[in-house]
Amino acid sequence: MKRTLFLTLSACALALALDSGVARAQTCPSPPLTLSSCSTSNSTTLAEVSGTYVCTQVGVDNTNTVSGAVVVATFHGDGTGTGTTANNNNGAGSTFKDFSTPNALSYCVNADGTGYIFPSGGSSCPLAAVFDDKSSGVFLEGRLIDTTEGNAEAIVCNHQ
Repeated sequence: MKRTLFLTLSACALALALDSGVARAQTCPSPPLTLSSCSTSNSTTLAEVSGTYVCTQVGVDNTNTVSGAVVVATFHGDGTGTGTTANNNNGAGSTFKDFSTPNALSYCVNADGTGYIFPSGGSSCPLAAVFDDKSSGVFLEGRLIDTTEGNAEAIVCNHQ
């Protein structure tokens, strides 16, 4: 039960970070997080995250708007990837927004499974990530949290 709830919360955060469709002010961490924020990221640790993950995201932003989403994220094993989101983040009218066009992302992963995901274009703050439950050299789970000031968003992902 706890794992299911956490997975649901985590996936929603990734979806919001990748493409919420809602314009909002953001304040990212200072100093800014970058790919160099992962001190032990290398080709091996990047490859350990490779593959497709389905994520559940739940969040509350600084305007007290609650959102939920399903995210499909694909990591290419080289520090790049894509993500697409279906969500219910519209505050008025229809609450469902179908899967978005895939957005580019980059990522870094330390030897201990911690790291960051960076949505492209600077439209969202980075996501802090922890990957674990490794099998055959690939992490099977990821838990992410949005670093945007004033947001409480969490995402849980499972390797497919």
